[in-house]
Amino acid sequence: MAVEKLPVRSTVTFQVETGLDGQGNPTFKNRTYNNVKPTAGFADVYAVAEGLASLQVYPLAFVQLNEQSQLLEM
Repeated sequence: MAVEKLPVRSTVTFQVETGLDGQGNPTFKNRTYNNVKPTAGFADVYAVAEGLASLQVYPLAFVQLNEQSQLLEM
């Protein structure tokens, strides 16, 4: 039985460091963008996330790509 992965939906989330809490630990906020083309390359998604993050007041902590796929029996 052969199974194929069909990309269905992708979102990109990046986290920005918003400051420090009372104990001096960094605090973070997430920014999530939907409707990312499921077939987009990783480098392209990262470049767009960096561009969007550069518009933020806070520095970028990390970028996360969330993918949903459907598994189909062939």
